[in-house]
Amino acid sequence: SLLSRGLKMAYLGFCRSVKLLGRSASHPRPLLGISFPSTGRHTSTDSKNKFYELRTYSIQPSKFGEFIKLTNENLHLRLAHSRLIGYWTTELGGLNEVVHLWEYDSYFQRTNVRKALSKDKTWIETYLSKASTMMIKQDNVVIYPLPWCPLNFEPDKNSNVYQLVCDSIFSGRIPQWEHRILQGWDARLKYSKPVGIWKSHYGPLNNVYQLWIYDNLDHQKQVEDDAMADEEWKETYRDTALLTQSSWSKGLVPVDISPMK
Repeated sequence: SLLSRGLKMAYLGFCRSVKLLGRSASHPRPLLGISFPSTGRHTSTDSKNKFYELRTYSIQPSKFGEFIKLTNENLHLRLAHSRLIGYWTTELGGLNEVVHLWEYDSYFQRTNVRKALSKDKTWIETYLSKASTMMIKQDNVVIYPLPWCPLNFEPDKNSNVYQLVCDSIFSGRIPQWEHRILQGWDARLKYSKPVGIWKSHYGPLNNVYQLWIYDNLDHQKQVEDDAMADEEWKETYRDTALLTQSSWSKGLVPVDISPMK
């Protein structure tokens, strides 16, 4: 009868549910394929979620040397929580300033890192409580790498200098800027390669950040002159400049503890 058939189907459904529950208890499935970390030091396999936090601190002039010494001696405590790409002092384009770049796999990871740091008594007592009294101002921006220019991270034991460039693009014009610069990108790469290129997501919007590495400041100027003498790159630079509201650059020198030397 229809009643007995319905009872039989309900019974079979119940048995199937019990079996699935038993399998889930012994072999739990990750929710939607996502493995949530138990600590902040998690490495995601989904690179599209990866982002970088660029921090800039202004330091009291009379405390700058002391701040750098304290940082070199104690920043290893911070490195136990998340990955540092580089830590620099600003040599040109700013004074008494430090710039550092941190990598995160997700905002979930960053939240965990910040929570862990707020409970790390050694970090707070040994470094943060002292360093914070030497600071005048702190800024940070969240930046995402452009897909056609992945991070070129190679810790180097040699002494280098870096150029950090920020271009503020007219609102809505970053795709056009990317399209045009890619047309002449091979010409620029003949002279040097960037560490990375990113666009801003939190902080000032419509900004593109470029980080370049050179042997020294004279080498940077020579490479720039050589690239601008290349007609293909010169034309590309001219066209992208029409999409740019303003630009600035800084000459950076790595501190001793910086992974990028």
